[in-house]
Amino acid sequence: MQKVGVLGREGVLVSGRSLPRRGVAAARSGAPLSPAGSRPVAVEVVLLRALPQLGYRVVRGAPLPAEAPDAAAVRLAGLPRKAARRADLVVHSTSWRYDDAGQVVLMYAVAPDPFPQLPAVAVDLGAVARGTGPARPSPTRVRVGDVAAHAVRHLAFLARCDAQVRSALEGIADRGD
Repeated sequence: MQKVGVLGREGVLVSGRSLPRRGVAAARSGAPLSPAGSRPVAVEVVLLRALPQLGYRVVRGAPLPAEAPDAAAVRLAGLPRKAARRADLVVHSTSWRYDDAGQVVLMYAVAPDPFPQLPAVAVDLGAVARGTGPARPSPTRVRVGDVAAHAVRHLAFLARCDAQVRSALEGIADRGD
């Protein structure tokens, strides 16, 4: 699996590489994501693709000053700002967690991945991160694969109960993304 969790100067990492410049500033530094004095919120984006098998890659960064988390997810995914108006794209916040570095990590799913030529990892739908009991919901360890599997299950749920998400996912499936 590829390296995830390094923040570039502009707040973007793509599985150990910077994104192409299409609407996204390339990462220039290798600073850790959570140094002292960093922003308390991180945005993690799971970019999903269906072919040749269900796969994902992850980008993670911080919102820029005055940037909303939804806009940060779009930027980190490498999408232009106006992409949020597209009917054939899903950008959806699926969960959050508190990490060991003291950050709240907001997780987004994006489908389809705008850069399907970049390396991806197969989704293991059996991956489930659970707390130790019903009153202790936070898992002791959350792996990137757990987050990706959760994102897929979340979008599957929305496809059943949200007509807009269902329509967008059907359009993606029709195109073969």
